[in-house]
Amino acid sequence: MKRALVIAVHPDDETLGCGGTLLKLKDMGFETFWVIFTKADESLGISSEWLKMREEEIKLVTEMYQ
Repeated sequence: MKRALVIAVHPDDETLGCGGTLLKLKDMGFETFWVIFTKADESLGISSEWLKMREEEIKLVTEMYQ
């Protein structure tokens, strides 16, 4: 199986940088993987509601690429 790995600092960097390529690779039968190196949390002053919303967004985007 062919595989592709995207390494992104922040969520959405992968989409802005190579989202079209990821979708094309998916259509070509590649197994894709996505690594995000940062994580937001409440200690940064971010609300738990926003964190939950962002987690759901990440899940939706992940489903599109896999």
